[in-house]
Amino acid sequence: MPTKILHLSDLHVGKTEKDDANLVRIVESVSKNKALQTNKPVIVITGDIVDDGEKEQFIRAKAILAPFYNNGFTVLPVPGNHDYGWNGNHAQEKRFRYLKDAFFGIENVTYPYIRQING
Repeated sequence: MPTKILHLSDLHVGKTEKDDANLVRIVESVSKNKALQTNKPVIVITGDIVDDGEKEQFIRAKAILAPFYNNGFTVLPVPGNHDYGWNGNHAQEKRFRYLKDAFFGIENVTYPYIRQING
C-alpha cells in the first residue's frame, strides 16, 4: 500500500487569531475524515510552524495539531526560520528546545534530521 503524505507549510501559529482558527478547522476536518483509515497520511509540516519562535506559540501549535497525533497520524515537524525567532542562530538552541518540548515525546511525532558529514 503506498504511503500518503499530507504536506503543510508556513502555519505561522500565533500570527493572527483568524489564521489560527482557520488552521484549527483544517486540522479537525482532516483528522475527522482520515482518522479511521488504516493507511493514514503522514503529516509533514515543513517550516514556520510558529510565527516568531516564542514558547507560547509552540504550546498553542501543539494544542492545534493535537487531533493529528491523538488519532494516530505520524507527524514530522521540520522547523523553519520563523521557528527560531528573530534573534538569529545564537538563539537556535533555546528555540529548538521550545519545539522539542512541544512535540517530541508524543507518540507518532518524530523529528527528521540529517547528520552532516564533512570530508
